[in-house]
Amino acid sequence: MKFTSNLDLLKVFFEAENIRDWNLFRKFLHPDVEWTVFNDSEGVLIRGRDNYMDRIISNYKEKDTKFECENTFIDGECNQIVAVLVKETGERSIDIFNFKKRLIWKEWEFILHK
Repeated sequence: MKFTSNLDLLKVFFEAENIRDWNLFRKFLHPDVEWTVFNDSEGVLIRGRDNYMDRIISNYKEKDTKFECENTFIDGECNQIVAVLVKETGERSIDIFNFKKRLIWKEWEFILHK
């Protein structure tokens, strides 16, 4: 797939997650991707595409939860994107994505609690 910007790539990445198309989803991840999830005060670091995929698939096991991207903030070069995501349950997160060679290289996910 050819994308004109990392934002376009990210939108398809989100769609793939919502429909659980894990083969497509995987194509957007850099082999050395790092995903840090902050659910409370400490973050959990997941390194590598395979570990990322294991974690995301496990998170959605037997769940039909979907989310939408409420807003994005983009740096001038579109190499860093901040996304505000909202699940159907009302849970929100702020996710920061860094890109390398048109792939998601680093992600920091901050889960917000009500």
